[in-house]
Amino acid sequence: MSEQERGAHRTDRYGSGGGYRGDGAHRGDGRRRDPGERGYRREAGPAGGRAGRPASRRRFDDEPRDGTLSDLVGHLHALDGRSYAAYKAIRGRYAAPEGWVLHVDRVQADPYAPPTRIRVTVPVSTPGLELLEEAGLLSTADRRLALGDFLTRELHAGFRGTALSIASPGQEILERSAVVIESGDHEPASGRGGGWPGPEDASDAEDARDREDGPVIEIRARVSLPAQGRTVQGHEAARIVGRDLTRELATALDLSGERARRLMAHVAALEDHRALSAAVREAGWVAFLADGSLLPRRSGVSDEPMRAGAVALHAPEALAATVELPHAGTVRGTAIGTGVTVIVGGGYHGKSTLLRAVERGVYPHVPGDGRELVATAPDAVKIRAADGRAVTGVDLTPFISHLPAGRDTAAFTTTNASGSTSQAASLMEAVEVGASVILLDEDTSATNLLIRDSRMRALVSTEREPITPLVDRVGALAAAGVSTVLVMGGSGDYLDVADRVLLLDSYELHDATAQAAQVVASQPRPATALDDLPAPRQRVPLPAPPRVRRGPVRTRAHGLGSLTLDREDIDVSDVAGIVDPGQAEAIAYALRALLERRFDGASTLAQCLEDLEALLDDEGLDALDARPAFLVRPRMVDVAAAVNRYRGLALA
Repeated sequence: MSEQERGAHRTDRYGSGGGYRGDGAHRGDGRRRDPGERGYRREAGPAGGRAGRPASRRRFDDEPRDGTLSDLVGHLHALDGRSYAAYKAIRGRYAAPEGWVLHVDRVQADPYAPPTRIRVTVPVSTPGLELLEEAGLLSTADRRLALGDFLTRELHAGFRGTALSIASPGQEILERSAVVIESGDHEPASGRGGGWPGPEDASDAEDARDREDGPVIEIRARVSLPAQGRTVQGHEAARIVGRDLTRELATALDLSGERARRLMAHVAALEDHRALSAAVREAGWVAFLADGSLLPRRSGVSDEPMRAGAVALHAPEALAATVELPHAGTVRGTAIGTGVTVIVGGGYHGKSTLLRAVERGVYPHVPGDGRELVATAPDAVKIRAADGRAVTGVDLTPFISHLPAGRDTAAFTTTNASGSTSQAASLMEAVEVGASVILLDEDTSATNLLIRDSRMRALVSTEREPITPLVDRVGALAAAGVSTVLVMGGSGDYLDVADRVLLLDSYELHDATAQAAQVVASQPRPATALDDLPAPRQRVPLPAPPRVRRGPVRTRAHGLGSLTLDREDIDVSDVAGIVDPGQAEAIAYALRALLERRFDGASTLAQCLEDLEALLDDEGLDALDARPAFLVRPRMVDVAAAVNRYRGLALA
């Protein structure tokens, strides 16, 4: 797709005028600038100067440098002992003798500011990268994704203990903005300010020069420029650039020997998971878990696999199926079908561990994780009670109705939901945006939303109880095409409505469906299931009102638990699908883009998310910010969860 075609594509979806950063009035760190603010880039004036500033009065750091890496090293030596602000003079482009090019894009203002932003562009023709062409690792989007994820991990390990830093990856193989690989037929939207057409600048010209010799790998990292107090340590900075950066790039980019074998295993893990996910979809399953998978994790705070004492999964014959994968070949495992699946067993026997593996099966995992061949429907959503979350205009009538004082639940809104209300809202919101699988664990659920036993029904009549428990609706939910997998250890009511019952005994999996049917027959309970489930209301979000300048513009995430948009904090700690801090960061930028450039008061939330997904497919994570270094692609169901928790959300 040409640049002109991509521009028309973006304009058709998101309108003209640039993205939320497209007006040019935003800083690289997400803060808006006024035209008069120091450092704001003006249109070029006469004689090559900036408008409003005579050429004779231009700041020394206005024009980026263009030289060699040795020039930069020499310049850093010359800066030793000067004021820290002198570092700003190193902004520019520096060619290394190895063939790669270092770009210093933004220099930190002082030693305590966010680190300096750098990029390294590496032609794929660079010695050491021959494997890329030989093995066809640039030939598909998945292979480029796996390559970028692998190089991010190699550089992260190499940078440890230095002043250099790059995004920290977890156990999942994900699309990351830290390393972007161009295939030659795709041009990222770098420098376009939010993924929409923007003015050409010097960095665009630099990128064009870097691409003259063909496709490139772009590595985005940070460097903390050293100081003693507020004085430049130029000799140490020169060592960081001339020794540390050069050494670690040479190591990571030598794709031969053992590193080549690990890279190919990385690619194979991703391609097998993609094929397994396709098999799950084609067979109409909820999930598939291969025999030999190691599901237990090292600890409650570590996602790495438990090795000592871990019991490998083995499919009971009644649930066993086989699939053919491109690298792993014929694989036998447990196939979880659609409908209602109940996971039971004694405490500490692995029920929640199994559910968590199904939850994480929406993502591919690195070799050695133990869950490489666990795949789940990609739109599966785990929901839980979340006291205090915001709810805006959600139709809760399938689960909550006739509240005291006649309060409406057809478009329910609150800034402080209870546990049952928040979980019911999360379920309806997930169904609204197309989730086909709902995952629940009774340990993190509101009991009164899950069950209501016969004694409580006798004591409190239906007319006096506004909550319809999920056990009464879960069958209708399945009939509507939304499957449920839930862990139950304290109530047998779900045995009546279960399509299958999985029993965990000391982490060994058994099919207990027939046994559960016998229990139901011997201990019958009154039928309470409801046949209908009203379709969720398709909400239409309104755009954010024009921003009033009261403080800086903030778009950021804080770990996995919260986002910040200006003065609004959004709690996403209950959104289980966010597994990487970079996903949370990307969701924050996506939320701002939706609020400011896509929500129009006419399109439904689902339609807006579909457009955002298409934009990311077309332009990658660069569509959300200019050359982001720490973003990781999120799922749209998780972006929707953040939208739904935003207290400023307004509906048409």
